[in-house]
Amino acid sequence: LQPREFSLEDKNQLQQLANGAAVAVENAWLFAEVREKSKELEETNSRLNRLAEEQTALREILTQINILEMDQLLQKVAQHALHLLRIDHVHIRFLTADGLLKPVAAAGSQTERFTERSSKADTGRSGWVIRNLKPLVIPDIAQDKEFGPGHIMREEGINSYLGLPLISRGQKPVGVLIGQSRAQKEFT
Repeated sequence: LQPREFSLEDKNQLQQLANGAAVAVENAWLFAEVREKSKELEETNSRLNRLAEEQTALREILTQINILEMDQLLQKVAQHALHLLRIDHVHIRFLTADGLLKPVAAAGSQTERFTERSSKADTGRSGWVIRNLKPLVIPDIAQDKEFGPGHIMREEGINSYLGLPLISRGQKPVGVLIGQSRAQKEFT
């Protein structure tokens, strides 16, 4: 190989090529940044839409709280929870004086299977929620080592569970709202 001297024209062409490459790289960075910002805006819009849905549901329930009978109001709460959580089943159970969790409202598919009988308030997932006064989230029932999938949940193809305590102003449990999904769900 022989050493070669670059002419002024060669240097100018190389400089133009380098400048073009720099512009292309900068454009790619800007495009990636715009795409990331667009994704962030979509996520923010999605969160805002979800908050608007939640506020609409709360407003509807609060405006009807003095108008509807208790069972109608609880049914509305169950229906709104079903819609907002985007799950398959919601049921509400109240704690009775004799220590049972009695079904009082339900929404979704196959609700009668989950609401046909009362259950003991000191056992199972709902009992845990009542005892601890904390939500219980199980994204994958099959992996739950403490409770496992109950026979009804297994038969209905339930994969995820959410239990929320219903707590009185005096910080006493009055019941539980249960959400169940056939899809595995994180419940954030």
